[in-house]
Amino acid sequence: MKNIIQLDKSIQEKSVELERWFGEQKKNLELPMYSSYDIRNSNYKAVVIDSNAFPAGFNNICDDSFPIAEAAIKSFIASNFSGALNVGIISELTNNPHYYDNIAVIKELFEKSGLNVKIGSIEKPVNDKVSSFSKGDIKIEQFLRKEDKVVLGDFDPDFIVPNNDFSSSDISILAGVKQPITPNFNLGWFKRKKHYHFKVKNELLKEIAKILGIDRWLIGAYYEYAEEVNFKKRENFDIIARKIDECIAQVQSKYNEYGIKELPFVFVKGSASTYGMNAIPFRSGREFLNINSKQRAKMHKSKGGKMVSEVLIQEGIVTRDVVDNKVAEPVVYCIGDKPIGGFFRANEEKNERENLNATGMTFASNLFCPPAFRENKTFEGSNITAEKIRVYAFLARLGVIAVGKELEGLK
Repeated sequence: MKNIIQLDKSIQEKSVELERWFGEQKKNLELPMYSSYDIRNSNYKAVVIDSNAFPAGFNNICDDSFPIAEAAIKSFIASNFSGALNVGIISELTNNPHYYDNIAVIKELFEKSGLNVKIGSIEKPVNDKVSSFSKGDIKIEQFLRKEDKVVLGDFDPDFIVPNNDFSSSDISILAGVKQPITPNFNLGWFKRKKHYHFKVKNELLKEIAKILGIDRWLIGAYYEYAEEVNFKKRENFDIIARKIDECIAQVQSKYNEYGIKELPFVFVKGSASTYGMNAIPFRSGREFLNINSKQRAKMHKSKGGKMVSEVLIQEGIVTRDVVDNKVAEPVVYCIGDKPIGGFFRANEEKNERENLNATGMTFASNLFCPPAFRENKTFEGSNITAEKIRVYAFLARLGVIAVGKELEGLK
């Protein structure tokens, strides 16, 4: 069994072959302008557990990552929208001021990359300015349809960048527009499903595992899927319980193979949910059948009040990362297929088996700053190493390819 240090060594030794594989995969593939990847590292395996094609949280990345991001933005535009100067960002409308810090940072990154930027919404804003947490007021206009384009007043974007996952938005205004839209709006949660993403990714992991000479399970996770679910009425709970037990049996078999002395568990997640919503760990199908009313209410509806009718049953990955003496997990941000930075999500109110994307979470970006992982710095209260950061960046690159492949099946 390979630990994280050995996995990093294998990646370095196979770098030429791996870069050739990435190059072949990217051919004729529509990659998102940006994306982010939540990762869990249990020391014996490291896995991308969630991917976001419309990531918020850019305000949490390290300032030292900005030059890397700006260079990646320039490269992405040169490769995909040569000559483009004007970009329109589609913002969500929310009461969360931290979200608007994220929008302000995205705008700043684009502007430093030489672009003219305006922010808008596909819904009508209540006010033309919103308050961010620390970046001041932000002007938000409404996108309007003008023949085969969307515009913001007299500002005509060369391309559109959504920062809206379209969980509850009417996207009809974007249908058939002439301007490129990246990330593609078909990756929105009105259409995208987590279980399909993992199906696509697991096929890619077969190829990567073969190159690295490792068991695919060491960088992937078992999963099951259930549909026609109703948490309020407890519909098809017996199917979910059976599939939980099937998934746990698969994991236990691997634990036996590798001599891992832990209790396997799964997360049951809404298959079209985001922001860590609708994710609860279970140790057995029986435990799921005893779900209480509070947990059922949590699972019943996702962002925007949309009812959860499909669930992903995903192998639970224990996280062994520690930051500021708190249990933590890395989140890696990419521009195109280039990792540009990230942060660690820490949560002192949760343990290593729970969902950290919840009340009580904090963010630490210093460990993802380029100087930190170039110079092999160590930090008090942390077990993060340069090898871990490199592995996390590699796994995020795999995630980008998986999102591109997934999009092919969603268009």
